[in-house]
Order: sequence, then structure tokens, then C-alpha cells
Amino acid sequence: TVSGSWLVIIGATFTAANSLVQFTATSTGETITTGGSAFYNLIFNGSTGDCGAGHTDNGDGTCTAKLQGAGTENLADTMLYQGEGDTNYGSDIYFFVRGLTTYNHRGILKFELSSIPNNSTINSAALYLYQRGTAYTGTHNIGAHFVSDDSWVESTTTWNNQPSHNGTAMDTIDVDNTGGAAWYNWNITDQTQTEYGDNQKISIKMVSQLEGGGTNRQRSFHTKEYTTDESLRPYLNATYTVSSGGWTFAANDHDVNNNFTITAGSVTSTSGTLYVGGNWSNLATFNHGGGTV
Repeated sequence: TVSGSWLVIIGATFTAANSLVQFTATSTGETITTGGSAFYNLIFNGSTGDCGAGHTDNGDGTCTAKLQGAGTENLADTMLYQGEGDTNYGSDIYFFVRGLTTYNHRGILKFELSSIPNNSTINSAALYLYQRGTAYTGTHNIGAHFVSDDSWVESTTTWNNQPSHNGTAMDTIDVDNTGGAAWYNWNITDQTQTEYGDNQKISIKMVSQLEGGGTNRQRSFHTKEYTTDESLRPYLNATYTVSSGGWTFAANDHDVNNNFTITAGSVTSTSGTLYVGGNWSNLATFNHGGGTV
């Protein structure tokens, strides 16, 4: 049994057995800090594990972020044209991707990832572009290439000063013009996870895999400046799992000598044993994640 009086304000389930309280869940990360009170309370104060603002809760422990907001999530996009190497196209509502021996076109985009909560895991990420169904029939293989330099500026970037990109594409797909206007997407999961853990920005260059060849193919995609239907602007779609809050135990068993305060986190984390005496109080939202405390 656990000595003292029990108080459950919110309605979480507390189950005591063999003079201990058992914590059982799935991950680690947060830290229990001690307070200083005559009563030895376990206080659940705050929670994490929630989706980012404006993101979709999928109901299975994952969230989906559709990063499309012009200037806030889709930070920049512009066309690069080899035939006019010093011309900037940052205000255009379309960008072309074209492969030929010369006079190639590319597109470059930059997205902000910081609205995804800290310590999340990116399960999948894809770049979505809306192709408006213009010019040059036949299949056009287009690659999404990672750009490590995020310092480029939409209003000044041109073919001649464009940042370099990785030679190997993150993903390539065939964009077929026969179906007319349509959405196309490229898998950029691995690099998005890496950049999320770095500076929380990712730059992507769209490059025709026909560059340098004799086959003339061109596709046209909307940019974030497209205003006729803003839902057709480019976006990065990421599904992620938020790291559930919890605590880290130095050892498996702990006597409570002062208050223990979980300063952030749903109670869905690591296993441990806590010997508790005194008064219990649940002062804030307690998500026990289907387990018992």
C-alpha cells in the first residue's frame, strides 16, 4: 500500500501494488526534478506529445504537417534559366524544369521545418508540386536534389549564382504530360529528417534528368506566388511521431524524499519503480498512455 491520502483531480488511474508505484511506457527523454515540501507528491505538470500547431493528428500516435504557407513554411522558390543566366524569376507564378543540350531550366525551393515539435521522428516526407500540363508531350524524368546551402535568396538567385546541389537525386519520378494538370510528389524522407535535426530548413533543386541530352522536355509547376488557387502551391508533407515526454531514472528504484515534478511530458515513457509515501496530487493533465501508475 501507499501511505497517506490519495487525490486524483483529473481522473487518471493510480494503481499501487506491493508498496510501490510502477511506471511503464515506451521511451525516454525528460527528467524528474525534485522540489522541497513537507509532503511527498508526484506532480504531473504540463504535457508534450501533441502535434504542432495547425498539424493533423492522425489518431495513431502520428501527426501530419502540410508545410505550404508562403513565406513562413514555403520560404522561397524560384526558377533558374541557363539561357538568361543573370535573370531572377523569384516573382513568377510558375517555374519550368527543362532538359536539353543547353538552355536548361531548374526550380529551387526552401522549406521551414521548425513547426514540427522538438525531438520528433520524421516517418515520411514528400515534396508536392502541381504540374499545370503545358508543353512537350512524352515522359520527363525529374529529380529532387538536395541543396546543403540554405542561404540563397529568392529575389536574387539566378542560374549563374545558384547554390550547388548533390549529384544524386533524393528521388526521381516520371512526370507524364498526357494526363494534363496534376499533383506529383518526390520522396525526401531521409534528408528531411537530417535537416530537421540540423538547422530545420531544407532546400531542394528540381533538375531534369535529361540535361545535356538532345531530347527536349519541359514541365511547368506552380510556385508560392500563384494566387488563383493557393491550394495548388508547392508544399512539403511530413508525417512524424512526437517523442512522448517522460523521465530518466538513474536506477530502477527510487525513494521519494521530496516532491517529484514531471515538468513536461505525457506519462508514456520509461519503466521504473518509485516508492512513494505521503500525499498524492494530480495537478494537471495526466495522460497515462493506456498504462497504469
